[in-house]
Amino acid sequence: MEEGSAGRAYLLKERVSDPEQLVSAIREVATGGSVIDPKVVESLVEALGDMVPSSAASPAPLERHASGGVLAEPLTERELEVLAFVAEGDSNQEIARELVVSLATVKTHINHIFGKLGAESRVQVVARARAAGLIA
Repeated sequence: MEEGSAGRAYLLKERVSDPEQLVSAIREVATGGSVIDPKVVESLVEALGDMVPSSAASPAPLERHASGGVLAEPLTERELEVLAFVAEGDSNQEIARELVVSLATVKTHINHIFGKLGAESRVQVVARARAAGLIA
C-alpha cells in the first residue's frame, strides 16, 4: 500500500461473512478506493439528513431531474447505474465486475457523480442523491 493512500473501508464485522469480501475490500482500499457497508451508509445518511439546511444556496444554476430533484448537471444513465451501486455500498471493483467495465471507467463515473452532486465523500453522494430524488 502506498503512503498517503486515500482509501478507506467501513465494514461491520457481523456483516462480512465471506473471506473474499474482506480481501476485496482490502484490495479496493490499497488502490485508493473506498468500501462502505450499506448499513453504515444508511445510518450516516439519516444522521446527515437532519443537518442539511432546507434552504442551502447552490453555487450553480440548477436543472430539475425527472424525479423532482435538482442538479447543476443531470447524471447520465450510466452514472445513475453506478450511483445505485454506490448507494448499496458496493466497492469500485464490485461495480466494475457487475457492469463489466474497467476499474478506471468506474472511477471516472464516480468522479463525475461527485462533481455533479458537489460531494466530497460517498456518504455525501448518497445523501445528496436521496435529497435530489435520484435514489430511494
